[in-house]
Amino acid sequence: MTEETEIHPKRQALLDQIEGMELEGILLADGHDHAILGLVDLDFGKRTVVAYSTRLIIEGLVNRDGMSWDEAQEFFDFNIKGAWVGPNTPVFVQDELFGVDSDEVV
Repeated sequence: MTEETEIHPKRQALLDQIEGMELEGILLADGHDHAILGLVDLDFGKRTVVAYSTRLIIEGLVNRDGMSWDEAQEFFDFNIKGAWVGPNTPVFVQDELFGVDSDEVV
């Protein structure tokens, strides 16, 4: 007997949007559905890719995988952001500072 895994609401909404727009070749970063921001048109609309929140991915690595912030940042930089899988590779929005309290910013 196989267990059905529940699809994250952000992933389902994105899949519905991709289907509605009849897009092909869209790539997703597995395990980081919570960090989906949406779709981005690149090259003047010639291709569309998924955008992810860097901050939310790193927070997920810290919370889910028990990494320190520095370990998660290094893992993200090397294994996620650095994983080029072709022209439809997702993009990662550099939004780390948005998760920091303003009194912590130097």
